[in-house]
Amino acid sequence: MQKTQIIKQVAMLSVAFVLASCSTLSAREESNLALAKWQGKKINDFFFVYGKGEFQAKSSQGIKAYFWKSPTRRVRTQGNSYIVKVADPIFPGQFRDKIITQATQDRFYQCKLRIETSSKGTIKNLVNVTGSNECVRHFSLPIAERKAIINARKAAY
Repeated sequence: MQKTQIIKQVAMLSVAFVLASCSTLSAREESNLALAKWQGKKINDFFFVYGKGEFQAKSSQGIKAYFWKSPTRRVRTQGNSYIVKVADPIFPGQFRDKIITQATQDRFYQCKLRIETSSKGTIKNLVNVTGSNECVRHFSLPIAERKAIINARKAAY
């Protein structure tokens, strides 16, 4: 293959990669965009909608910091048993069935935010501490807004 053909193929792959990455929003991006809508609004309005947060600290300038947690969501995955073929340790070239059992598991999910407010109680900053996917469940964007952001990204490229 000639050098120019390789360069063209690499260029086409990079353009395809950029366009593919423009067609979706990651969970962290979506939750950060949705949370940004709360900047400039009153902390009490946020707490009224999503529940009270824990007060953490107050600076000398009157800036307050809160820690907010969503309710914990438990997801139970059902255990499974399945059979796999494994090499027999006694008879080379022979295989035997081995039963693998997975236990039932509980997974716990929670969105955690750090919220900073001005001395007047206006939200200055919301930081997603953990649980981006869970935060999207609480702070997702409307479908039309998500599509508009994706289309704007595509138009930029």
